[in-house]
Amino acid sequence: MNDPKQTHVCLIIETYYPVIGGGESQARALATGLGGHGIATRVVTRRSDAAFAAREMIDGIAVRRLGPVGPGRLKKWAMLPGLFLELMRAARSEDVLLVCGFRVLGIAATLAGQLLGKSVILKADNSGEMSGDYFRAGAKKLGFAGAPRLIAAFIALRNRLFLRADAFIAMSSDMRAEFEANGVPSARITTIPNSVDPTRFCSGGAKHKAATRNALGLPADATIIVFTGRLLRSKGVLQLTRVWTRLRHEHPRARLVIVGSGRGLMHDCETELHTLIEAEGLRSSVLTTGFVRNVEDYLKAADIFAFPTTDEAFGISLIEAMAAGLAVVATRVGGIPDIVEPGQNGLLIDPDDEAGLEAALDRLLLDAALRTRLGAAAMATVKQRYTTEAVLGRYASLISRHMEFKRKDCTGRPPP
Repeated sequence: MNDPKQTHVCLIIETYYPVIGGGESQARALATGLGGHGIATRVVTRRSDAAFAAREMIDGIAVRRLGPVGPGRLKKWAMLPGLFLELMRAARSEDVLLVCGFRVLGIAATLAGQLLGKSVILKADNSGEMSGDYFRAGAKKLGFAGAPRLIAAFIALRNRLFLRADAFIAMSSDMRAEFEANGVPSARITTIPNSVDPTRFCSGGAKHKAATRNALGLPADATIIVFTGRLLRSKGVLQLTRVWTRLRHEHPRARLVIVGSGRGLMHDCETELHTLIEAEGLRSSVLTTGFVRNVEDYLKAADIFAFPTTDEAFGISLIEAMAAGLAVVATRVGGIPDIVEPGQNGLLIDPDDEAGLEAALDRLLLDAALRTRLGAAAMATVKQRYTTEAVLGRYASLISRHMEFKRKDCTGRPPP
C-alpha cells in the first residue's frame, strides 16, 4: 500500500535496464535517485527481451514489463493498449506519470492522466518528438511516408492531446525552441539536461590509464581517438572512419577505437562500417568493440573523443567523455552547443563536414598541451552542470511544484 504522505511517480519508458543506452541509463538514475528526495518511483516498460521478467525489483524499484515481447521497431505502438490499461488499473494510487521518450507512449499516459486526474510530465529523449520529425523519419525508413497529409493530421491530433500535459522537459535550448514552435507554452517547459556520475568516468592518472590500456589490449604508446555510442547513420561514425583513412597516414602511431553496436536498431550502419574498414585495410589501426558494458574503461584509456553526430538531442556520450577529461570534437547540432564552448572545453565543427572533422582531429593529435587544457576544462564543466545529484534536484523540484499545485487546485488546469 502506498504511503499517502509520500509522492509516488510512475516512470514510463519503452526499454529499461538491463537494456543499455543513454535514455535507459538516465531513466535508471532518475528512478533510483528520486527516493533520496522523498519521491517513490515505479517503472513501467516493455518486455523487449523474453529473458526479462514481467515483474521484478531492480535497485529496490518495482519494474513492470508489458507486451509485446521481444525486439521490434513498431512494438511500442502495440504496447499502447496494454500501457493504457496498466495505468488505469495500477496508477490510481500514484501522483505523477512521467514519460521518458513521449512521442508514442505519451498518448496512453496523457489519456490515462486526464481520466485519473494525475499530473503528466512529458520528457523528450530525442529531437523531433513534438514536431513529428522523428516520426516522419521512421515512417520513411519503413516505407510509410507516401501520405504526408495523413501523417501531418495524425501529428496535429496527437499534439492536441499532448498539450493537455502538465509539464514538458527539454534537455536543451534547441529542444525548448521545438516545443514552443509547436504550441507548448513557455511556462510549461522546464529545461533539465541529462547527467552523469563523474566518479564513474574520472581517470586515476597516467598509471591508471596505462593499466586500463593493458587490460583492454590497447597500445601503451598510442594516441587514441575513441567514439562511443550506438552505430547509427546519424552518429557520423561512417564519416569518422572515412576521415581516419586519411589521418592514419599522417599519424601512424595513433589508433581509432569505435565502441558500441547498432544491431537491430533503425538506421543501423554496423555492417556498412565493417565493410568500409575491411575495404580500406584499417584493421591494424581501428578497433571495433561491439556492445560492451564497460564504456568507462575505453574512455579512461583514450586521449580524444570524436562525436561527429548529425542529429543529437543532448549527447550523453559526449558528457561521459568530458567527465573522463577527454578533449572532445563534436558537431553544432541539437543540444551540443549548450555543452561545448568552442576553444574553451572542446572543439565544434559543422555536421557532415569531413574536412572540418579531419582538421580538428589533426590539431588535437599534434598538440598534447591543447588536449590537456581542453580535457581539464571539459571535466570541470561536467562537475559544475551535469552531475546526477544536481539534475535529480531539478526533477524533484519540478515534481514537488506540480504536486503542490494539484493540492491547491482541483480544476485539472496545468500550472502556470
